[in-house]
Amino acid sequence: MRPALPVNLELNPDLIYLIEALKVEGYWSMKHREGSIQNKNLPFLKEIERILKDIGLNIKKRILIKIRMPEKLNKKEIRVCNKNKELKFHIEKSPFSKSKKVVFILPYEKEYNLTLNSMPICLYEGEEEFKIKSDLESWAYLELRFWNANFIRFLENYVKDKKKLKIEDYLFKSSGKFVSKAFSALIDSEGNLVHRKLFRRISIRMRSEKYLEDWKRLLKNYNVDSRFRKSIKENYIEYSLDVEGLEDFEKLINMGLKLNHSKKSIKWKEMINSYKRKQISRNTAYKFYIEKLKEINKPVKAIELSEYLGKSKRVISHYLTRLMRKNMINVNKSNVAYLYSYKESSI
Repeated sequence: MRPALPVNLELNPDLIYLIEALKVEGYWSMKHREGSIQNKNLPFLKEIERILKDIGLNIKKRILIKIRMPEKLNKKEIRVCNKNKELKFHIEKSPFSKSKKVVFILPYEKEYNLTLNSMPICLYEGEEEFKIKSDLESWAYLELRFWNANFIRFLENYVKDKKKLKIEDYLFKSSGKFVSKAFSALIDSEGNLVHRKLFRRISIRMRSEKYLEDWKRLLKNYNVDSRFRKSIKENYIEYSLDVEGLEDFEKLINMGLKLNHSKKSIKWKEMINSYKRKQISRNTAYKFYIEKLKEINKPVKAIELSEYLGKSKRVISHYLTRLMRKNMINVNKSNVAYLYSYKESSI
């Protein structure tokens, strides 16, 4: 038997992660003494389950299934069956695309053989998510549910108003370890990692303007730069918080950022490992080239610096010209090929 949940539960990094994930992706109700969280990614939910069990909560699981509604069918014509038993369902209409989905819930099992109007839908649990074999476009979400009045009171005490998503004052006074845990939970829940060639970005898109503005302020307390954006879509307004650049990524890592969502964790590692030694991070180019000229410690041509750094002459010439115009380096123009050298007052 697991120990009873303490009435006065103390915050720790695991609980910070759990609370932020529940705020963004989950639900709880003091009235019904229950809470839940659902996601397609199983490793992410396994971490949530571990934390819940560590504090003494009993967990129940179920599966939420969504199936794109076949065209030319209305609700009265649809029959969804599991093991020859007809299931109750409802129709979910997307507020964006206006498409319709058939939605229903099943008790947790590792494998299902369903039918929608005799069309087979086979589901089985994979390592990262439930795999679906069907001609119908389908999605499966694992849901964790828990019931514990003490823990719900703890959540209500920590999150003063869960209807208005925001960062609690406590986090603004916390250590970087706590902040990084909360930010990890936010990325695992709602983050999008973009990696195209040399472009890398952590992006969080939501409708909660205040919440993302809070995160921009909180990250700035740890010298992590971010960009807040507002986008006007066809039917709604969306807000984004973006973090870009190796320096800011490394600051997050040093604070303790760790992702549990398996796909995002893999992409995060790919993004960090893709930085090459000769690649210069954002806002550091001038300093980089000045330090390299100091390192060489003699006047050199652009082509010589290009060969020394293993970068194209076009890129080298571009930055040397900028440094020359800003009078940040010494330039000898007496020859056809200019000679560039370190200037003592440049850094």
